[in-house]
Amino acid sequence: TGFDDWALGITNAAQRGFGDDGDGDGDANLWEYSQGTDPNDPASRSKPTLIRTNGNQFIRFRRATNAVDLVLHVEAVYALTTGPGWNSIASNAFGTGWEGDAATDESPTGAVRQVTAENNDPGAAARALRVRVERP
Repeated sequence: TGFDDWALGITNAAQRGFGDDGDGDGDANLWEYSQGTDPNDPASRSKPTLIRTNGNQFIRFRRATNAVDLVLHVEAVYALTTGPGWNSIASNAFGTGWEGDAATDESPTGAVRQVTAENNDPGAAARALRVRVERP
């Protein structure tokens, strides 16, 4: 179901695992599944975008609505080299909606939606944001 069915469409059967990259574009299959991109087309890619507007920091990315066997996490860290690790500031488990401290907006329609999450500590100018996908 879900990822397993989607992965059957990957041309190279030996490249159907979560961490494999069947089209050689640098994106793992699990990421491509979560983003609604084509795992057989290296030109079909989706990367998160960091945005800074009026002193606020946001991360924008896609979410495929049919990928309901995943959990998406927006995570933040204050320093990439020292201190505590990444902390989840927003999560969407199995497509049920966003929860967490970060203000999160998702386009209301379509098979692939655009998500924007705001850094919930805008005073931390050097804070890094990322999106992590897991399949429990």
